[in-house]
Amino acid sequence: MYLLLGSGAVSTSSWLLLFRDDDVRQPIVIHLAELFSQLESVCDLGREALDELPFMASTRYLLDGMFSEDIWEQVTENNITTLFKQQVRSDFNRANTMQINHWVLSKTEVYGYALIAKLSCQDNSFIRSFT
Repeated sequence: MYLLLGSGAVSTSSWLLLFRDDDVRQPIVIHLAELFSQLESVCDLGREALDELPFMASTRYLLDGMFSEDIWEQVTENNITTLFKQQVRSDFNRANTMQINHWVLSKTEVYGYALIAKLSCQDNSFIRSFT
């Protein structure tokens, strides 16, 4: 199963372009969630990751694990999808994978899905905008 990113960009009413602390990086994770065409599956896998790996409960831990600081410094609304896909490919090339609910996922996917589940999924209701 592949979870595909949708092709359309979703505008947000307020956008911050600096991503150094949790409060500032969270909007971009919510934006990433808006780009998934199978968001319910992403939320389910993210919740499963949080249940199976309780050490991942910290938002800061997940943000730091999803991308390195040098990649976060490059992230914008326009390139988050590309950087996410590149990091996922890199993880698979380096066998940097994790198993969640019998799925083999890249570390980046697991951290990203867990963040999305934590920040954007609420009982299958999805936050569609960040204001």
